[in-house]
Amino acid sequence: MLKTKSFRLYFFIIILFGIFTFTPKVFASTFVDVDIAENTTWTQSESPYIVNVPITILSGATLTIEPGVIVKFGFDTFLFVNGAINASGTNLQPIYFTSNYNDEIGGNTDDEEFCYEDIDESGNVLGQICESFDLSDPLAGDWGGIYFRNSLNSNFENAFFQYTENTFTIKSSNINLKDLNISDGRRGIYSDGNVVLDHVSLSNIDGDALLVDGGVMQIKNSSIENLNYGDALGLYDGSLLVSNLTVKNIGFGSAFGIYGGSAVVEDSIFEGGLDAGIELYGGLLNFHDSRLSGYPSGNFVSYGGISILKRLKIENTDFGVSVYDGTVTLSESAFKNIFVNAVENYSANQIDARQNFWGDPSGPYEADQNSLGLGYAIYGDVLFTPWLTSDPLTVEECCSSVLFLPGLKGSVLEKGSDTLWPPTFMSNDVPQLALTQAGESVNDIHVNGILNTFKVTPIYSHFSDFMDGLDGPDGLINEWLPFAYDWRFSPEKIIEDGIKTKTGVIDIMDKLETLARDSKTGKVTIISHSMGGLLGKAIIKKLEEEGKADLIDSFVMIGSPQLGTPQAIGGLLHGDSESILAGFIVNSIDMRSIAQNMPSAYNLLPSLKYFTEVSDPVIVFDTSATFTEPWRNLWGTVVNNYANFVSFVTGGGGVRQKPDKFTTRIPEVLRSDLITDATEFHEEYDNYQFPDNIRVVQVAGWGRPTMKGVEYTTQHRQQSYKMIPTREGDSTVVYSSAVSSIADETYFFNVFDYNKLLNSSAQHRDLLNTSSVQNLLKSIVKQEGITGIDFISSIKPLPINLVDELIVSSHSPVILGAYDNLGNFTGIDPNQDLSADILTITENIPGSAFLYTSESQHIFLPKEGVYNFAYKGVGEGPTTVEIENFSANIITPIVQYSDIPTTTATSAAFTVASATPEETILQVDLNGDGNTDETVYDDEHEFSLNELIAQIKAKIQSLDAKDKLKQNLLKRIEGLEKKIEKKKERNAKILEKFKDKIIKQEMKKRINTADANNILELLELLEASAESTTLDQALLTELKAKINLLNIKQNLKKDLLKRVERLENKRSLIKNLSNLTRSITRKSNNGKIESTQAQALLDLIIKIEDVI
Repeated sequence: MLKTKSFRLYFFIIILFGIFTFTPKVFASTFVDVDIAENTTWTQSESPYIVNVPITILSGATLTIEPGVIVKFGFDTFLFVNGAINASGTNLQPIYFTSNYNDEIGGNTDDEEFCYEDIDESGNVLGQICESFDLSDPLAGDWGGIYFRNSLNSNFENAFFQYTENTFTIKSSNINLKDLNISDGRRGIYSDGNVVLDHVSLSNIDGDALLVDGGVMQIKNSSIENLNYGDALGLYDGSLLVSNLTVKNIGFGSAFGIYGGSAVVEDSIFEGGLDAGIELYGGLLNFHDSRLSGYPSGNFVSYGGISILKRLKIENTDFGVSVYDGTVTLSESAFKNIFVNAVENYSANQIDARQNFWGDPSGPYEADQNSLGLGYAIYGDVLFTPWLTSDPLTVEECCSSVLFLPGLKGSVLEKGSDTLWPPTFMSNDVPQLALTQAGESVNDIHVNGILNTFKVTPIYSHFSDFMDGLDGPDGLINEWLPFAYDWRFSPEKIIEDGIKTKTGVIDIMDKLETLARDSKTGKVTIISHSMGGLLGKAIIKKLEEEGKADLIDSFVMIGSPQLGTPQAIGGLLHGDSESILAGFIVNSIDMRSIAQNMPSAYNLLPSLKYFTEVSDPVIVFDTSATFTEPWRNLWGTVVNNYANFVSFVTGGGGVRQKPDKFTTRIPEVLRSDLITDATEFHEEYDNYQFPDNIRVVQVAGWGRPTMKGVEYTTQHRQQSYKMIPTREGDSTVVYSSAVSSIADETYFFNVFDYNKLLNSSAQHRDLLNTSSVQNLLKSIVKQEGITGIDFISSIKPLPINLVDELIVSSHSPVILGAYDNLGNFTGIDPNQDLSADILTITENIPGSAFLYTSESQHIFLPKEGVYNFAYKGVGEGPTTVEIENFSANIITPIVQYSDIPTTTATSAAFTVASATPEETILQVDLNGDGNTDETVYDDEHEFSLNELIAQIKAKIQSLDAKDKLKQNLLKRIEGLEKKIEKKKERNAKILEKFKDKIIKQEMKKRINTADANNILELLELLEASAESTTLDQALLTELKAKINLLNIKQNLKKDLLKRVERLENKRSLIKNLSNLTRSITRKSNNGKIESTQAQALLDLIIKIEDVI
């Protein structure tokens, strides 16, 4: 740590008389002067942190900064990030990154004390007087900024950045920026990596605000204001996706300069500057639904490239669109307050400017073609007919207010002031959500809003931001109501009983009528997500019964399990996730327990109609698993009809018993009465005909691995189960259930393409947060048609068009993760408390997915490149790793590694090459000392006898047993090795004498030459493998056959056959192995060897015996 603080000294004080000193003033600060080499947390209690020298976060390390922390940087210092940084503040406690000379934040940490002695007239020292003074005021460029290179995913949220030279320099890195304020710096952000900006404000910047030179940058709901010079936006290479950006008051520079790459800009405002608005020198620009205003050098100027301009307001300038080179298409746009030319063309290419409004119904003024036009003028080669006679962007009285219904577990539940859902780490929250047998809450629980974030992971926060942008006096709608409800209950009970909140009970129907009364149209649009779609159906039916269905103009269901979904089978029977918290693993024991009395969970099980619409069975019984035999006798090898499904889940036929609470691998027996209630619910709503006046839109997520069934099988010699995936879902809901209604419009959201192209990890939970679904919702709210929205189609995609994937699975007490060659990670985050009851899942490898059950984990990866895997033991027992190919919708096994002994100390690493996954080898550290204790090959690998001997020795040495016992077993193995060597020597002698015998008999004419040569040839082949204990049995069999066919004397034939039998004789070795087997079994039964370790030894003995 630094002992003093460095500072800029702009002046010197020379003291000629008396004794004066400068003493550093002490503040409660933490000084940082060393690189960060391991995971580190900066806390508010140790804040402010003073950085006076350049600091690097080294690769593999993560710096976590808590809310409320202040970080102050000295002159010309940088923070270099090769690892990762997570800085997540809150609205009330933001994080500050600022200059050490900024006294307004974190106090005066750069001043000094000027001290002198107080002397009276007689020269007596009376004491010391100290006065403080500040060395400098903060300035732009005080500190260098944050520089990322090859960094893992870093996140900044609710933070302020001030007085930087370059706030962010992002090289080959993935960064998320949300709710940031960047101000008073020289330059803003430079990036050639993958960056997301959401609600980021840049203001009072001297030079360029945002420069993109590669990768993908997404900008949403952000602003750039008050630049002195340079480009507000500059695109040189890569892709730029802009939505809802405001750019205002730009000095001498472009509001947006495009020099290469491709850009999509929508729903944005560019207003006011001293130079040009948008300047295109190259690349591709798709610019629509935005406003350009007030740039004296021209609102839009093209010097090259391709521009597609659509639905723009072009206003308040001398020159609307000026083209000197390049290809420009302009349509459905409107001009206003243009003082010279609305469009002018100085290039050799014709401008297509048809279907625009030129300020007057008579069209634009053009001297030759429309000299009577009273609209704004055009110049040059411009195709302008036909034109629009009115402004296409004039907004009519619109639009209906919105009622939003979140999905299962998408609302916050509280008991008093204690939040039970979402649960707190290492808490008893989940069990307190239990319902009684009668379906009432055990505890007094109320609702407190929808779940916007969980552990900094967005749930509905981005959707809420989007809806906030439509809300208010100047927005499309007057109001939107996120209607939180107690998701444990059935929709009918929610409507009948109302919603209990902190302040009282809310009647959902009254709320809806109030929302409609205050709406611009007198109507309401209902947007629902997941289980919210089932509640929405019940609300509309209730309104129809009351004659009030005309209060609804549109009903939208996004990813709604209208017919239920197989994922709920895993949830109710085994405690697997089926909710909004996909992305987190919540204690499966507690989740299964509370779900048993929860009507809403039963409504998510596949319904009768599901079985008529979907041919795939939801339950499969492994015919090789003996425990499934009574099940197969009763229900067949698959469950593909509703009657058998109900019988199975309720334990019909008496062949299935209720498991104990803690054994989640055995399926729970569900309540028959709640199954009956769910059946009746679906009979009511699965074929519900919506009122004709309501526009019904249903959207299915597609292309994400999703559970379509459960297979009951054996794992590690125990009853177990595993999921059966399909790629035709959103990770929770299969597509067929999400689009089962008779609707006005049905759409499919290609989540796979969206994630792959935008470097996203969107799934069921995130559907409403995606730009594609938000654009669809905006069109519905505006009462428009759905056209031209990326990744949205009215035609279901085909699995055959999906690229092949690898599935790497673990069945065991381990956590599994994978890294790609850029360091992106997918799996269970290993840098967390693995003993916690909630574990975080990360999906940062582009195109990847992670699914899990209580018994297994599955990582889905594009079949391209090389992936490095690691797993870590979190319990005791065997581990099995599988690698499979997922092509279209068909799974093909590749390799399997079974029964690897595992403890909490165990870890393993392995590399999977997409081109040769069958060559994967696992390196296992059994005891956690960092060294490889065992190299594990796939189950079909043919080991040599020497390799098997080496393996069993290593396993004996790693036994959790007494040294004396291990030494005894090792001596037995040494004895076996000696017998093997003797057997080799004996074989060699027998073969040598065998050859001599044949040669002598041939010389004596007792065996003819041809027969002798044939036998000698076989003996030489056997001799070539004499180093192996086990001679080739096929050769021995052939040798005996040839001897039996010889036309020789019987005594000679018997002699030769006796020699072959001696070569085949392995009784001594087999006896040795049998004794070893009995010894290990006996010690395991006595508890001297742990059972799983003993079984691993016995498995190896069987392999050795097979080789022998």
